Amino acid sequence: MLATGSLMGATTAVRTGAACLEVWCKRAPELLRTGLEAWEPPPEGCKAEQEFRQGLVDLAQEATKAALDEMQRGLTDLDLFTRPDAEASTQFRRRSRVKR
Repeated sequence: MLATGSLMGATTAVRTGAACLEVWCKRAPELLRTGLEAWEPPPEGCKAEQEFRQGLVDLAQEATKAALDEMQRGLTDLDLFTRPDAEASTQFRRRSRVKR
């Protein structure tokens, strides 16, 4: 069970990283464009700075949601792979003998 848990943990970490990277790749070009516009003088720059901040917060929230979804999926997979079979648990098991 320890080996399965380690493997599932590593797999979940990779999937979480891939999901966050996908979110960043989708949203980064627009965010970069808005960030460059934020360097402009005050009227346009202030509005762009607010949009950049909001876009960054939205991106962080979306990446967090993707990470949590993948972690939940990893936990569910771990539970499914390590849960004993129903019929195996109802079978008779021989107790080990202890010498006295």
